[in-house]
Amino acid sequence: MSEHRYADLPEAVKKGQTGGYAQADFVCSGSNGHGMLFTMVLPFHNHRAYVRRLLRPSRRAFFRALRNVAKEIERDGLKVNVLLLDNDILFIDEKRIAAIFGCTVYYTAAYAGRQKGAVENLNRLVRRFYAKGTDFSKVSEAEVRLLQWKLTHYPRPSDNYAQFLPFPA
Repeated sequence: MSEHRYADLPEAVKKGQTGGYAQADFVCSGSNGHGMLFTMVLPFHNHRAYVRRLLRPSRRAFFRALRNVAKEIERDGLKVNVLLLDNDILFIDEKRIAAIFGCTVYYTAAYAGRQKGAVENLNRLVRRFYAKGTDFSKVSEAEVRLLQWKLTHYPRPSDNYAQFLPFPA
């Protein structure tokens, strides 16, 4: 496993003073379904979200999805310099992941979801659209793309958040 831990993450990254920071995780179908979603968010680029469906949790499927996301990020004109992951077994090949993005990979502490809060919040939003137990192997690619668009454009607290409040601030 990596020597790059969350505690080693540069302060400029933690405070949002630098771009190119991303967090990634998985949303699993649950006991009733198959498949999973790979989710990635760039919190300091207006919470740009990327979602890919994995029909089964395999390294091959994961790396295919990861390369696909890396190409889309490049097409969007963005760059990932720092990637924060948890200790999931699919995230174990740090060198290969770092090579795909050309970035430094950091890992959170065990059971410390708060260290990658942006992607955990993104996954919570996924559950607004797909309940636990959803069989993601039956969700179409078009639905995944629509979900990605919805997650990217979901209103979040920001400087202009007042426009989303139900009453005058």
